[in-house]
Amino acid sequence: MDLEKMSTIIFINNLGLGGAERVVSRLFQNRDINDIATLWVFNDNFFYDCTAKKKVILSKKYKLLTYINALIKLLKLDDTKLVQAHLNLPILLSTCAKLFGAKFNLKTVHCFAYSSFYNRRGFLGKSHKFIFSKLLKKADFHTFKSREMVDDFVETFGWRPERYSVIYNPYDIENITRLSNEVVNQCDLKNNKLNVAIVGRLNISKRSFDVIELALGTSDIAHYHFFGDGPLKEDLLKEVKNRKINNVTVHGMIKNPFKYVRKMGVYLSLSESEGFPNALIESMICNAIPIHSDCKTGPKEILCDNYKDYSSIKSEFSVQKRGVLFPVGDMLGASKAILYVFENYVELREGFNSESREFIDSLAFDKISQEYYLTLNKHS
Repeated sequence: MDLEKMSTIIFINNLGLGGAERVVSRLFQNRDINDIATLWVFNDNFFYDCTAKKKVILSKKYKLLTYINALIKLLKLDDTKLVQAHLNLPILLSTCAKLFGAKFNLKTVHCFAYSSFYNRRGFLGKSHKFIFSKLLKKADFHTFKSREMVDDFVETFGWRPERYSVIYNPYDIENITRLSNEVVNQCDLKNNKLNVAIVGRLNISKRSFDVIELALGTSDIAHYHFFGDGPLKEDLLKEVKNRKINNVTVHGMIKNPFKYVRKMGVYLSLSESEGFPNALIESMICNAIPIHSDCKTGPKEILCDNYKDYSSIKSEFSVQKRGVLFPVGDMLGASKAILYVFENYVELREGFNSESREFIDSLAFDKISQEYYLTLNKHS
């Protein structure tokens, strides 16, 4: 059946804060996708602007009723409909509908490392993994954000999808570059120190509190700047104040973090899990030195020439083709990386920028969004 004869639905929780949400909002900037796709969301929490011509908001008074409403609508879809589901809940409801006999073509988009998702969930996590693994086999096609994510999927669930693709996230390189060149208030920077930008949600998976230990151990050479919001923001501010740490600043959510990332020239992430880390790629577009934990999934694949050849060493860091890696949760390795960057700032920034150009260009919005469109054409 031709795509022109199919009705295409892109289904995600909402367009609130998050990497997957940002990607979906960008996909509708592709004219071909916008012409054929309807956006389905549970609620109208839109942090990101979205140009979708057609939207369906599934919200009811209670969450359970919202999910039942979504399931009923999915069950009514026939074989002329194609659903591309992003994130766990839309995938769960879509695969349940297929289990109950729905005929639509289902494509799942996997957005993070499942091993990390199940890592702390005990018996309930094991039960969820068993059920979810069975349901995922109801999908007709799978898309992953990185090759390492495919490896993680196989390791977690014990099987490899027969039909899948790997598509990196799309980036508006020209716009990010333009924003990064805006003027920065020099008063926000600390002279004679390495100003380090940390951009993203302040939550458990980002290991935001690791910065406290890192800041104490590198107070003479580095100042850490948080850009972002999240559930741990107030706790982090309280910890910084109570321990009288003077080389950590929490700026909160700001409209344009890119100009600070470029001006500071160093980006740091301590995450214990990612999918395909947007902030890392954006820091590279801003010509910053990337320092990242070697968490699953994405950082190794982005920064290494061949991520399968890389292995971390406890208490150490590693200079790779496009950036610096250190083991997750290893503050000694991270502090050594900070010191190394402090001592070799100019050479590293020039070298990483040169090595990253071709890779960054391969992530341009027009190219990647068209890959998504072509994937929508591949239906059973």
